Amino acid sequence: MVNLKQLGLVSTIFFMALSFSIKAEELSKTATIVFDQVEVALKQLKANDGLNSTELKGLVNTVVLPHIDHKYFTFKVLGKHLEKLTPEQRAEFVELLTIDLVSNYAESLKRYNNEKITVVSSTLAPSGKLASVAMKFTGQDKPINATTKWRMSDKDSEWYIYDFVVEGVSLLQTKQKELGSQLSSTGILGTIDKLKSKTTKG
Repeated sequence: MVNLKQLGLVSTIFFMALSFSIKAEELSKTATIVFDQVEVALKQLKANDGLNSTELKGLVNTVVLPHIDHKYFTFKVLGKHLEKLTPEQRAEFVELLTIDLVSNYAESLKRYNNEKITVVSSTLAPSGKLASVAMKFTGQDKPINATTKWRMSDKDSEWYIYDFVVEGVSLLQTKQKELGSQLSSTGILGTIDKLKSKTTKG
């Protein structure tokens, strides 16, 4: 016979699972809305021969960037180096790495060839604050598997992207290695100067 304590435990587990299921469904809907907009915009650009850097950066800035947690992305990229920075330097890194993020994503979209972007599934971390959204790009060529990493903001309880993983390659981890190497070799100011130079060329 089930006692009240066991019943309470079962109820707690059930409602936690239900809450996770609802959150995962909400995130899938959010991701679908965002990437449906991306797909529509890309098809329009391709039809008008507009898959160039300027047009694609405009697309990323207007459609994708509002859904990216660029501050969290920057702080994760900086890692252990974050505590060495002044508030002004942190703000500068956020600005520069956001510009770099937009450029990187825009460049990756140049290869778009009318693929269908499909949200496959959403998986929440045990905390319920982080999640992964599995996606697939299907077209004439071999399907491309991608994952977007999301974080729920404590400020407005909305989901925001903080990493893009395409065929196992994480933009966040790539930038961590790249920036970590620069910070070790040229220091904070030298790294900021290099990012500024890269931004100016871009």
